[in-house]
Amino acid sequence: MEAFKKKIRLQRNMGFIIGVLLLVCAIGIMYFPVYGTQIASTPAFIPAHEAEGSLGHALGFVSGVSTGIGLVALFFAFRCFFALRNETKLKAMYIKQNDERLAAARNSAFTVGACISIVSILIAAIVAMFFNQTVAVTLIAVIYFSALVLVICKIIYVKKS
Repeated sequence: MEAFKKKIRLQRNMGFIIGVLLLVCAIGIMYFPVYGTQIASTPAFIPAHEAEGSLGHALGFVSGVSTGIGLVALFFAFRCFFALRNETKLKAMYIKQNDERLAAARNSAFTVGACISIVSILIAAIVAMFFNQTVAVTLIAVIYFSALVLVICKIIYVKKS
């Protein structure tokens, strides 16, 4: 159980670090100035939350994703923090993480989900080929990368077991 506590402490610490860093990045993206165009009375630097067009959308998307992932990381960090203080929650967490049936179900779901994703991206690449070849080639590269990662993970986990 001490090894599991050590693992949970590491997860807690990494969750806090990642969560705080991502939230700081999101705030920084929104409020620190970015380079803008010099138009008459417009300043050369404008805050990101006032940026217009695709720059504003891109910065908004990045800050939103950073905020979301940061909050999720902090949620899991606090869950580990409270589990370390309560022996009952810690045992429940240990049982849940070491359940063999759940691990087998995750494995099956991962394999099926990965195959469905690869086939879906392949169909999207075929459709995109008629409209924009750059997008189609990028999707095909994503397919190759995803398939490579899937095969490498399967080889590693088959050798482990």
